[in-house]
Amino acid sequence: TVQITEADPFELTANIRLVDWETGDYIDDYEPENGLETVIVADLLPATETTYDINAGIVTLALKTGSSFTATTGSNAGVEAQLNYYGNNTADNWLKLEEIPVTTARTGATQKVKYKVTLNENYTGDNYPRGILCLMDKAGGGEEVILIDIDATLSAPIVKPTGAAMSPDGVNNWNAVDNTLYLVQTVSSKISTGTIVVTSVGGSKIEFPADAGITVSPASSPHTTQEYTFQWAGTDATDLTEKEITVALKNRSDETKAENIKVKLLPNRLNNLQITNQSAGISLSSITATTATLTIPVIKDKQFTLTMDNYSKPTISKCPSWLENITPVSTRSTPESKTASFTFKLIENAASFDDTQIVFTNASGGTGITVNIAREFQAPTIEVVSTDPSANSYISSSKSLNLYQLKSSYYSTATLKIYSLGGSVLQLPGGVEADLAESNTKEHNYVIKYQTSSFSLSDANGGTLYVKNLSDDTKKEAIAVTFKSSLPTFTANKSGITFTRAATDVDMKLSTTDTNLWGITNFTVTFKGGTTYSYDESSTDSRAKDYQTVNQESKTSGTTTTFKFTFKNVTINETAKNLYYFKFKADDVRFPDYQIDEWTGSPVVYGMTTYALNNYWIYSPHTEATWSSINSSVPSGWSFVTMDQYRLFSGRSQTNYDDIASYSINFNSLQKQVFNIGRHWSKDGYGGDLSARTLDIYSGFTSSAYGYPHRTENHYYFYCRPF
Repeated sequence: TVQITEADPFELTANIRLVDWETGDYIDDYEPENGLETVIVADLLPATETTYDINAGIVTLALKTGSSFTATTGSNAGVEAQLNYYGNNTADNWLKLEEIPVTTARTGATQKVKYKVTLNENYTGDNYPRGILCLMDKAGGGEEVILIDIDATLSAPIVKPTGAAMSPDGVNNWNAVDNTLYLVQTVSSKISTGTIVVTSVGGSKIEFPADAGITVSPASSPHTTQEYTFQWAGTDATDLTEKEITVALKNRSDETKAENIKVKLLPNRLNNLQITNQSAGISLSSITATTATLTIPVIKDKQFTLTMDNYSKPTISKCPSWLENITPVSTRSTPESKTASFTFKLIENAASFDDTQIVFTNASGGTGITVNIAREFQAPTIEVVSTDPSANSYISSSKSLNLYQLKSSYYSTATLKIYSLGGSVLQLPGGVEADLAESNTKEHNYVIKYQTSSFSLSDANGGTLYVKNLSDDTKKEAIAVTFKSSLPTFTANKSGITFTRAATDVDMKLSTTDTNLWGITNFTVTFKGGTTYSYDESSTDSRAKDYQTVNQESKTSGTTTTFKFTFKNVTINETAKNLYYFKFKADDVRFPDYQIDEWTGSPVVYGMTTYALNNYWIYSPHTEATWSSINSSVPSGWSFVTMDQYRLFSGRSQTNYDDIASYSINFNSLQKQVFNIGRHWSKDGYGGDLSARTLDIYSGFTSSAYGYPHRTENHYYFYCRPF
């Protein structure tokens, strides 16, 4: 090997490498061994069909895909290979030449090479001129030539293992293992085609039964290599079954040389439509070859998966805007019939739910399927957002709406949030208004309004408010509307107090016979309504203010107020005295003000109601004082109790008041309420001005005695007057 390192027009510097110089003697004695080693032809394929005549140096290749041989040689200077054709006809390039790497590049001084010559499977011409493989020693030490001929023996046509154009592409195919051309059904507007490449010295022709239902073009060819295109006219039939056709491939020059292949016609529709992983309420029914019915409750986050079988994954050519295709991206191999799946999820924020079809198009050209959707809209859901006044209410458990009656210049309102996929619409009862009658959005806040010019003493039936799904008004919720009376109701902390309401006031009457109202100085009244109240003393009738004071006891925001009515230090000799009006203002100005017209019960002495006992009204203050102060304070129309009256009130039979012995008594509950444990002054004196007689009660109201203590002592006392 000569390697030039430097060069100019006058001098050349080179390194000379002697590959096979083994002796190490002087270079002047070196003589290189130029020339090729013996060429070895081997690896003939197909075995027994591709042959090599070693004497003539001719390889005869079988006209089959994969026909090939190898040629191996070596040289110390390297080998150059050239492939030419007889007549230098490069257009007929029916052979391929490639160098094959060898495991051991050198043996001693020799550089080994290996070449492979293969029948070019892409060659479609009719001419197969003799090929000439020339292997040359690069040092000019010689060359070897291998001649290559095609086997011109007439034989049965052969189909190349790789098909040509197919439509539908990727589905129709030539299967060399099965020796079968597969054609799938297409719709009537299309044609299913498949092309095979046939090689046959002497030409070829195609024959099959007249009723096969297919055509081929051309029907025959004189050429060694020929493309044949089979066609199956499209059809929309849904009842096809698989059909197998035997096709004869014959040598045009000798029809006895023949080979059979098969053409299979395959139905091509979307099969085995099923639903999986569906949310509750979703179902698939009425499945035919081209249609099905899908029932879907229109509810947030509902989803389902549809699966079907086909040669290639179908495409979705139509889908409702309210369904999102959330199918994960996947890849599939063809042409095998496999299961494709599509997962859909309901879009809560869809602009509408009008579309009702999912259309799957057969990507391989066959019939598709239309899934018709039966939507099941839902009744709207209702949630209260706010009320004005706050006493208004919506009760979800009973679906009832309470609107208070307000003064005529005000609206009583409630804002309801309506959630309804498919929109919502209101059907309002008489007297009820709304800011908007319907909405096509999934959620809308409706302001429900009510206005009146009068007040009722009790709640009034306001009819039924229907909230309907705009897309299906049979799906609805009924809300019972009540017009709540704005006039307060009243309760007292004592039994025996009655209230009779009118539009502007309430008559409050204290019973004269209820023992709970005897001996009291005050009582409380509770207002309950849509607002709280405050006492308006300045507007209260002066006659009422002369007898009682009113103080607020408690107030619960927006609902109840309690007032204490306390008698002033007055005496009212009559029963059921009308004190006239106590005025109260509503804290919410939209509610009516109110007043209480009061009637007292039993007579009142010094701010305390009296007891009724043995046809007498008795004032028993349950306090102790000296006889003189008691005697001097008897109010007009009343008298200081005598011993005879004490005996009557206590049930004593002993008339001798000087008998101070103790006697048993049996008091009832009223007597125990009137009397005290202790001494009770009478008006009757004893022993001049120093003492006065008493009725003494002891031992838990079980015994009594008469007495006459000094008047300076403090004891209990009664005032009385007959009915």
